[in-house]
Amino acid sequence: MAGESQKAPIWPQKLMHRLAQRFVAGVLVILPVAITVGVIAWVADFLRRLVGPDTLVGDFLTRFGLRFVAGDALAYALGKKIIEAGRSIPKSVAADSSSDLKRWAAGG
Repeated sequence: MAGESQKAPIWPQKLMHRLAQRFVAGVLVILPVAITVGVIAWVADFLRRLVGPDTLVGDFLTRFGLRFVAGDALAYALGKKIIEAGRSIPKSVAADSSSDLKRWAAGG
């Protein structure tokens, strides 16, 4: 028995290795979700600072919307929707004009 060396149990090392693997796997799963949430929050804050109700653009949208409704929040939303609708009109007018021009060029 004097020649036998005592070895440390190997199970705590295996347990720590498994726990470390699972921790790293969990971090790798959660990291993209956390980055995505952070980027979405940053973009939302950037847009709020760019066109929110307290900015020059937001003030314009609110004043424009107040011509039609009494509440500030509803006026801002209405002004924003009217501007968005106005942006789509030139596209449809251009599409109609180009088809008219093609018919005219074809002699019809």
